[in-house]
Amino acid sequence: MIGRRLYRLRPWLVRALIPPGHAGSYVLYVGSGAGVQPRYNGRSDHDLAARLTTHARAERGEYFSYHVHRDAATAYLAECTAFHLRGDAWANVIHPAAPRGAAAACPFCTVRGHIRRFSTHLIVSERLPATVTTKEA
Repeated sequence: MIGRRLYRLRPWLVRALIPPGHAGSYVLYVGSGAGVQPRYNGRSDHDLAARLTTHARAERGEYFSYHVHRDAATAYLAECTAFHLRGDAWANVIHPAAPRGAAAACPFCTVRGHIRRFSTHLIVSERLPATVTTKEA
């Protein structure tokens, strides 16, 4: 999502580019010229155009990039990807919530959780005394 074409964040341009009623993800950018920086990462599960129009009217950024997705779960995965790629650099510090009623889980948090559990298991295993027994013939 980062690195896509940037558009001026204006309500009329959002309406011209994005058809209403589609799920999607987006990034809002601030600054000008060579100093343009991604600032906010988000998504809409139902109407990306309406969500970006709200941001434009509130002047929450100068530019935006976007991607229309086939469903809310795909938009969620794109938002999670961008969130984890930039980490603390985003203005939004709370992890994206899964879409309502969806069984989607953040793949990055899931992997991190598996790694943490595996690492804890290794540390605990190293502390246990060796209980290997051998049979002598």
